[in-house]
Amino acid sequence: MTVTVTVTVTVTVTVTLPSQRLPDEIDRIAAFLGIALTPAKRAAAAAAVEFRAMKDAGDTVSEVLLRKGEVGDWRNHMGAEEWAAFDAAFDAQLAGCALAEPMREHQ
Repeated sequence: MTVTVTVTVTVTVTVTLPSQRLPDEIDRIAAFLGIALTPAKRAAAAAAVEFRAMKDAGDTVSEVLLRKGEVGDWRNHMGAEEWAAFDAAFDAQLAGCALAEPMREHQ
């Protein structure tokens, strides 16, 4: 008896950097994943992750999650009540987590 198992892995990477560094980041991620990229594949990946391309995809995820913000722009979208709720959720979920400590200065 032969059993075939197919595993699909989705990798989500969040990168905030100037667009001129995007090709370098794509190369770094590809190297980490052990994937060889041709120049055409690198260009296709860069085009696919441009903000406009993802926003124009028009799916529910892009409509909800993609917003071209700026540093400190949260002030235009979150009031004191929302920020307090965020802080409480952050503390409840990440209490005692050493990885969260550097983020606490932003609370």
